[in-house]
Amino acid sequence: MTGQGRRGGDARAARKAARAAKARRARHGHGDDRGHGRGNARGKLAIVLDIDETSLSNYSAIVADGFTFGPNSQAEATNEIGVAIKQTLQIFNDAKARGIAVCFITGRPEAQRQVTIENLEREGYSDWAGLTLKPAGSTLTTVAYKSGARAAIEQQGYRIIANIGDQYSDLAGGHADRAFEVPNPFYFLP
Repeated sequence: MTGQGRRGGDARAARKAARAAKARRARHGHGDDRGHGRGNARGKLAIVLDIDETSLSNYSAIVADGFTFGPNSQAEATNEIGVAIKQTLQIFNDAKARGIAVCFITGRPEAQRQVTIENLEREGYSDWAGLTLKPAGSTLTTVAYKSGARAAIEQQGYRIIANIGDQYSDLAGGHADRAFEVPNPFYFLP
């Protein structure tokens, strides 16, 4: 499969997320979001982005490993090979321009924080509101970890209006008004 179909899916998901964020801001205005019993009803607006295959593409490592989870894929974060997915970068920039905070939640381990920051910044992501990496020794499932991280963002006074990821486990567990799945034809994580 070429990346062409994936980019088309990314663009569709990006457009949906951008329209949802824009509509919510138009209806409620910044900081005056009246919720539906979810999260912080009167907080600052935020979106949450996953990193791998949502914000950054690691396609070169996937191809180098013959579409298996080989050594290139296992070292994709430390090798900083991620390339910005332009549609997600557009959402990131659009959200910031509208005063909506952007937070990243990734399954990458905390030990990879610095290389993750460097890769994100090199690819055009900067001045985000939060970056959550999985704590060392965590035994939580991805759903429990990521939904807990979103709950922590809400506890900081944010209302998460959109959660965008490429895996079901990025999106499950609540703590967001809307969830948008970016197509990932390469792998599935439970």
